Amino acid sequence: MSKHSTFRLALVTAGLFVFALAVAHPFAAQQGLPPFDEARIVEDMGRTLQLTPEQVGKLREVIAAHRPRVERLQQEANGLPPGSPRFGELRAQFERERRALLEELLPSLNPEQQGRARGLLAQQQPPQGPTIAPIRPVLPSGALAAGERLIAIPAVANATRNRRATAPPPLTEEQKILHLLNRAGFGPRPGDVERVRQMGLEKYLDQQLHPEDLSDDLLARPLQALNTLQMAGPEIVQTFMPPPPTPRPSPTPTPAPASATDGAPVMTTPPQAVPTPRPTPVPPQRNPQQAVLELQQAKLLRAVFSERQLQEVMVDFWFNHFNVFAGKDNVRWMLTPYERDVLRPHALGKFKELLTATAQSPAMLYYLDNFQSQVEPPAPPPRKEGDTTPPPPQRRPGLNENYGRELLELHTLGVDGGYTQADVIAVARSFTGWTLTQAPNVGFVFRPRWHDRGEKIVLGTRLAPGGGIEDGLRVIDLLAHHPSTAKFLARKLCQRFVADEPPAALVEQIAAVFTKTDGDIRAVVRAILTAPEFYSPKHYRNKIKSPLELTASMLRATGAASEGFALIQWVNRMGEPLYQCVPPTGYSEESARWLNNAALLERMNFALALMQQRVNGTRVEMARFVAPTTVNEPSQLIDQLLALLVHSDVSAETRANLQRTLGELRAQAVPAKFDERAATKTAEQMIGGVAALLLGSQEFQVK
Repeated sequence: MSKHSTFRLALVTAGLFVFALAVAHPFAAQQGLPPFDEARIVEDMGRTLQLTPEQVGKLREVIAAHRPRVERLQQEANGLPPGSPRFGELRAQFERERRALLEELLPSLNPEQQGRARGLLAQQQPPQGPTIAPIRPVLPSGALAAGERLIAIPAVANATRNRRATAPPPLTEEQKILHLLNRAGFGPRPGDVERVRQMGLEKYLDQQLHPEDLSDDLLARPLQALNTLQMAGPEIVQTFMPPPPTPRPSPTPTPAPASATDGAPVMTTPPQAVPTPRPTPVPPQRNPQQAVLELQQAKLLRAVFSERQLQEVMVDFWFNHFNVFAGKDNVRWMLTPYERDVLRPHALGKFKELLTATAQSPAMLYYLDNFQSQVEPPAPPPRKEGDTTPPPPQRRPGLNENYGRELLELHTLGVDGGYTQADVIAVARSFTGWTLTQAPNVGFVFRPRWHDRGEKIVLGTRLAPGGGIEDGLRVIDLLAHHPSTAKFLARKLCQRFVADEPPAALVEQIAAVFTKTDGDIRAVVRAILTAPEFYSPKHYRNKIKSPLELTASMLRATGAASEGFALIQWVNRMGEPLYQCVPPTGYSEESARWLNNAALLERMNFALALMQQRVNGTRVEMARFVAPTTVNEPSQLIDQLLALLVHSDVSAETRANLQRTLGELRAQAVPAKFDERAATKTAEQMIGGVAALLLGSQEFQVK
């Protein structure tokens, strides 16, 4: 069974389950608290934390201890309206119980598992810090956004089924526009297809390739309100890193009173009052996760509302390529400058400059442990028998290969790039001494005393002895210009923009562009987005959206207003917690990564919550585009929603589901003949129900 067949089966199964609930209570929000499924919790946490059998047993004990309390909360919440204050209190208590499971499990975990667990706790951190007013995009309005109409589906399906059929015709101009908006951005907003058609595809692409020339005024004020985005790295560390615990002073022994037998006169003085010391001002408590939370919020806001769509796609691509995990110790306070000062300025620049910037970034140095890597100290001489002299101080850390290995395997050459373990060691030796200054003024520094000054051979190239920081810089130059790097990056970028299995000829062509332009990322991306293979009908809507892409595209398609914070948890539930990918591989560019029933069910739940106005800080007003009176014309309503949200027709199965759902919603609606306002609200709720089903359909889930 192909992955798209698997997707269709999983999506239909999830859709039938979710919408069976929605039709039974068409205008009611989800009742009760989420299930507390021990098997699911053990499976998810066991896989994420890589628990041993003994640790799984401990987890089951913790779950058993919390189950009575959780069941009481669920019983009390059953039947309460989700919008009621009491339900909100119970939901908060329920979330605290879920956090307690991880917190009580922490002592039984090893350091690496604890880092992952803290990352999960960070995802569940309750919102704190400044909030922003929802951003309201300026969009066309009326019965239907101007220019929205159904775009024909490419005829590739018929050509695939019939071997004798001729090759499918090339994409039309409108199909190309829709394809580009879905791949080089996070999907079209109402009116975008027509806007790009009027300016021309080439001009739009040229604008996106030069984001510095595009105004992004809509985002300026909301992002300014997220204070940590403007703070320098040392300021974030100083503000949010908890101070080390103050050691308790050892008790001072009270001297014995002098006596006459001491040979000195005893002087007695009346007791004096000891002045009460003034309390030391305590700085206000800061949420240690604040910087990460605001970075997550900003990422979602940019994906939804930024005019610089291609830049946001490339920043997301490079963060996964040069991934660092926010949950590893101090990395969380280094993420903001990492994305702002390292990835964003170089996202469409020269690859060598980007590679150098990441190598010297505190976030990368800390995440892959290179800040500890230094020349191997000589071993101390063996101690002689009977030697009572104190042992020499403990040896300082020596060579660390983590960064050298990932630099070759993930950042440049690829796993099949032709390097050996000897190359890994030589590269690691070349970067000894690349480390950090002490907190809070964390920054890159080269320490010559820590550097291995011996001769090194990297991929057949000799680095003469006596070198310093230039050893690492020479390795960067060597890797940035290596043919394997060109091919590895070309394939990965083609995976992002074209297909999970991109055409080999296209990869070779893009690798040649990379080499010819000295690693010019802008030129490489332009070559991909203008290649005939990019606009091939067989690559049209053949990739599944990631949770980030799906969330942003839903809000863009519906013209939603949002402040973005509540979206963080929805992206987490769908399987892509932002900045929380543990392994250095980052999130995969392959669509198959997102194919599982649990994640697809959460996608459907998000579509329902969005259209039922249950996403805090986010509001969708479909009446701006679809008149409530169209519920009396089912075919017209479905066509309008298709043109607005998907922009093209859907399968007969999906259309039948839409028609059936609309019919059931209309049959269950209570007539409101004498209350025009109630009738309008009921019609809008029916439109929202059908729109939710469409947002959860296979046709919207792909790009």
